[in-house]
Amino acid sequence: MRLSDEEKAMLAGELGEPRRWAIAHQIAVGEFFDAVDFVAVSQAHVMADTESLGEAGVRFLETLAAAPQPERRVWVPTITDPRGVDFAIYRRLGQNAAMAALERRVIAALSACGVLMTDTCINYQTIMAPLRGEHVA
Repeated sequence: MRLSDEEKAMLAGELGEPRRWAIAHQIAVGEFFDAVDFVAVSQAHVMADTESLGEAGVRFLETLAAAPQPERRVWVPTITDPRGVDFAIYRRLGQNAAMAALERRVIAALSACGVLMTDTCINYQTIMAPLRGEHVA
């Protein structure tokens, strides 16, 4: 794949381990699909529900969140899906304290990375509607 100077610096680890990991992962996906290069995005949406993440995924997010602040911060506005636990009524819904604790850990890790906890799956319609010609992730 053709990389910009910034992308090359990321891959070399010059901008921190979280970005090195992220760009390496994106390159692997891009190469699988025969992508020529990357497309700049104006915003991103993260789906990070605890049912999908599990303990291992939450620990991974916490590893990213433990990096130095400049290395872990998102570069474009990034928002989240709805959370999977309503802390006010989770027990009535049949969820337990362990589920709520896992959810709190995800919120803390994503917040530490600068992700906006908007908790909606229709963010492109309600919070940050893209303009014509923008690319979103």
